[in-house]
Amino acid sequence: MKKRIILLLSILMFSASPAFARSPFSGKPIKKAGNFGVGVGAGTLATGLSMKYFLSDSTSVQGNVGFWRGCFGCGRFRGNFYSDALALSVDFLLERGPLGGDSQFSVDWEIGAGGGLGFNDNANLGLGVSGVLGLQLNIHAIPIDLVIEFRPGIIIVPDVYLNLVDFTGHVRYYF
Repeated sequence: MKKRIILLLSILMFSASPAFARSPFSGKPIKKAGNFGVGVGAGTLATGLSMKYFLSDSTSVQGNVGFWRGCFGCGRFRGNFYSDALALSVDFLLERGPLGGDSQFSVDWEIGAGGGLGFNDNANLGLGVSGVLGLQLNIHAIPIDLVIEFRPGIIIVPDVYLNLVDFTGHVRYYF
């Protein structure tokens, strides 16, 4: 499934002409200072509610609040699911220009870094940091973005674990 999404985004990226991300509903750029998006997604340790706020046209802060998934040392999608656990993650992102698009959509990219904190009632604590390299599909008619991120990271607590291959994603609506 991930290969199909990457292939689709690659085809869109190389076949479309460059365009600046604009929403026909608002007449304003989607990637503009002060714009705020809410949806679902995952970050470092956290899977659940995803939020993004544009500090400027070229920088943003992305956060996730939700469940702490997975066990340390075994990857995000294997191991235990801590249903009683809470996780928070925050990323600082540099928003890069469009790779392609037209009046209906644009394909943009982002690069940055972030961290996450997870904890539960059993005194389990998790702390990790990661890099972020993301590919965004901005659909202007609806003002939403679909994002897939490559997120290599390191878990620091409870045990040190290097995870060089990890992917996350987001779907958000912008106000």
